[in-house]
Amino acid sequence: MSLEAQDYLPMTRTIRYRTEDPIQNLRIKLVMRSQEGNDTESRWIMKERHFAWQEKVFGPTEYDKYKALAAEIASGKVKKRGLTPLEERYAHSIEHVAAGEAMFTYVDADAFEDTTEFVNNVTTSPFEKPTPLAGRMMEVQEKRGRHTELSEPFKMMYIVAQVKGRIDVTVRNDEKEGPTYIMQEEVLCAIRVYPDGTVDMTPGFSPKPPIKVDPMKGGTYKPTGDQGVPYRLETESGCVYEYWLENATEPADASEVAAAHAKEMRFQQELFDKTQELRRNFVGDEFEPYTDSPDLDSKKVMINCELVSAHGFDMDHIYIQYLLDIPENWATGDAPQLWGNSQVSRVRHLKDASGKASMDAVAHFALPVELTLWESIKEEAAGKEN
Repeated sequence: MSLEAQDYLPMTRTIRYRTEDPIQNLRIKLVMRSQEGNDTESRWIMKERHFAWQEKVFGPTEYDKYKALAAEIASGKVKKRGLTPLEERYAHSIEHVAAGEAMFTYVDADAFEDTTEFVNNVTTSPFEKPTPLAGRMMEVQEKRGRHTELSEPFKMMYIVAQVKGRIDVTVRNDEKEGPTYIMQEEVLCAIRVYPDGTVDMTPGFSPKPPIKVDPMKGGTYKPTGDQGVPYRLETESGCVYEYWLENATEPADASEVAAAHAKEMRFQQELFDKTQELRRNFVGDEFEPYTDSPDLDSKKVMINCELVSAHGFDMDHIYIQYLLDIPENWATGDAPQLWGNSQVSRVRHLKDASGKASMDAVAHFALPVELTLWESIKEEAAGKEN
C-alpha cells in the first residue's frame, strides 16, 4: 500500500480520553513496520508488541547499562549501598532479561525526559533544531524537573523505538552489505495520566480502518492486514517507519462497570446535597413576609419590564416620562416606583433592504422598570361587607 505524505497522521496529534476504569487495566498494542532498504522495492518488516501501563521494558541502551551494573555488583566492584533504589531494582530485574528490545518503554520512575515536552516546533519538519533561546529555556526546565511546568500532578509513560539514525561515515562497508547506521531512540507515544481519570496521548490511538462492503461476500468486511492510516517517522538517513497504536484494553466486567457507575452517581448526589445545604445556609429557607401583620392574607406581585424603544416621532432627542396607575386595594411601599423618566435618546433612521436610510425613525431606551405590589384580600372583603 503506497501512501502520499499528506495521507499520514501527524505524530504531534494529542488526544484526550476520559475513562472510569482503573488505569492499571490500560493495554496498548504497537504495530510497527519498516523497510529493509531505502528504495521502494525493499520489503517491509512488521513487528508488534503489547504494553501495559507502567510496564518497564528495557531497550538496548538500558540493557547494556544495567547488565554491566549487575556484573559489577556481583563481582564486588560496586556496592549496593551507593546505588539508588531504582538502580538496584533494575540491576536485579535485568538478570531475567535476555536482551534489550527494539520497542521498549520509559516509565514515570525513570529520569527520561522527552525534549518535545519543552520545545514547541514552529514547522512540521522532523529535523527542526531549537533556537539558542529555546535551548537555554529547555535546560532550565530540565533542571527544575518535568513535573514543575504544570500545576496538576500526573504520571508519564513513553513508548520508544530504536531506529536507524544517520549513516556512520567512520565505518567502511562493502556495497553488498550496505551502510552502517547509528541507532537512535525515538518516542512513538507519550502518555500522561491525571488523577481524575483523564488520559492525554501524543499521538492518540490510530483511527479504525473503514469498513469495506463486498456485495459478492454478502455483507461488510474488513480486509486482513488493513490497519488504517498510520503514523510516519522518517530519520535523517531517509529510513521510513510506519506504526499504529491500538487500544488493546480488555472490556471491563459488566458488574465492575455498574459498580463504577453507581459510585459516580452516589458521588454526584452527595455533591448536589452539599451544594443545596450550602445554599440553604446562605439564603435561608423562610419566605419574606408581605406585610407587618402576619395574620393578614395578601397577594404579592413582582413586575420586571423594559421600555425598549419608540417609533413614529418626528422630533429628535426624545425621552419618556411614565406614570403607573395601580388598581384599587393594591399598594406599593415605594412611591417613586410608580413614576419615572428615561434618558434622552437620539433618533436613528432604519435601513431598508438596499441598505439606504429610510424615513422610519426609532429612538432606543432599554430602560428597566421594577415594581412590587401587593393586595390585601381581607381588607377588600371587609370593605364589601360594610
